[in-house]
Amino acid sequence: PFSMHLPPVPRFLIRALLRTVFVLVFLGVPALVFVLREYGLEFGLREQVAAALSGEGFQTTIGKLSLDPFQGLIARKVRVVETKDKKRDLAQIDQLVVSINFSDLLQEKISIDRIALDGTNVSIPLTPKDDGPRLNLKNVTAQALFLPDQLRISHFETDFEGIHIVVTGLLRNPERFRATEASPGKSSSSSPANPLIEFLPRLAELRFPGQAPEIRLEVEGDLADLIWSVPETIAH
Repeated sequence: PFSMHLPPVPRFLIRALLRTVFVLVFLGVPALVFVLREYGLEFGLREQVAAALSGEGFQTTIGKLSLDPFQGLIARKVRVVETKDKKRDLAQIDQLVVSINFSDLLQEKISIDRIALDGTNVSIPLTPKDDGPRLNLKNVTAQALFLPDQLRISHFETDFEGIHIVVTGLLRNPERFRATEASPGKSSSSSPANPLIEFLPRLAELRFPGQAPEIRLEVEGDLADLIWSVPETIAH
């Protein structure tokens, strides 16, 4: 019977080729992950994800969209502004983990299934002025699920002025959210546009001996017309 024996040179080339493939796999894949995580994703995906996180009355911009092998898509330097002429700042988020709906992705659509905050900072203005006071929350951990016309807050946790705050709830019509405007008939000198402006400095003066207090809130609201209810509040 006829048999073919490869000479030593082709076998050496095959071994060298296999080693080259293994080197490219073990070095190339981590290098690709590093590039996607540090330098971000382009090809218009950042703009599409930002558009999926926007609504009728607000627009979301993303400074950089990167891919993390453990967390998935990470949006950094996220900013939410009004879609009106003044483009009033509504929120700034250092880092936001985004989960995309893969069934819609197969149909060349970008929709969001879930967003999460993992120990990040959130800054929310308390007045319409860009240089006005802000509510700055640090080390925020949160997770929210996007349902049809609903946003379910699985958990939102942060420590503020020595108080541990936990929020859960359900918000309807998140894509129709519009920021409220101050009533023209009220004078700013008689009462502040936001009661938090007076409340937060007083809260900062409080001291809590022993274990830090905790406030748990369960909220439900319609973001289309800002009708809110707080069915349960637990503090200890």
